[in-house]
Amino acid sequence: MPIPERRLYTKNSAVMKKCRVCSKTKHLSSFTKTVLNYCHSICNSCSSEMMERFLSRIIMFL
Repeated sequence: MPIPERRLYTKNSAVMKKCRVCSKTKHLSSFTKTVLNYCHSICNSCSSEMMERFLSRIIMFL
């Protein structure tokens, strides 16, 4: 009887995804901040940085 192989999660696995902003391959849980993050492949950390930059530009114009 064959030994069941252990499933290893690698960068090519279905649980990994590449961020379009920083180009890093990260676990799917890194894309769960919003639905748009997941759909557009933007990780949570990049999304936060982009939002901070966006808000700082708005404040400069006020």
